[in-house]
Amino acid sequence: MSSITLKLGSLFSVLVIGLSCARQPVEIGEITNIKVIHANNNGIECTADVSLNNKSLFPFTIENGELTAFIDETEIGVFTLTNSIQLSSFEKKIHPIKFSVVFKDADVGITLAMNSLLGRKNKYNIRGTIQAKSYFVHKKILIDKSLFK
Repeated sequence: MSSITLKLGSLFSVLVIGLSCARQPVEIGEITNIKVIHANNNGIECTADVSLNNKSLFPFTIENGELTAFIDETEIGVFTLTNSIQLSSFEKKIHPIKFSVVFKDADVGITLAMNSLLGRKNKYNIRGTIQAKSYFVHKKILIDKSLFK
């Protein structure tokens, strides 16, 4: 292989990778069908469906990150994604997720139970970053999602 062909191939590869990953590779849409699996004073385990759009040439795996859960702007605990999600290139699809929230203190569990029993509507937020990995590309995706329930 000639030196010019090797250089052009390398330049093309760098351009494709750079252009594909320059913007936010994964867009997170609506969160629906939230179901509580287990709840106690220490935390809650749930499942949900989330709309994900991979705008990249590369497939991505979304894994846990550093996320915080809030109710009406009050921090309630640490949000943990308990399963990884595989996204094909240019895929737009609804994916099932499993997550848990470990409460900062036991009062949060009591507050959530009372709000549910009394039918109060609250604004739930998740803020932080999650990891999206593809081959040798690692991106942190900023999350700031709200849900009224």
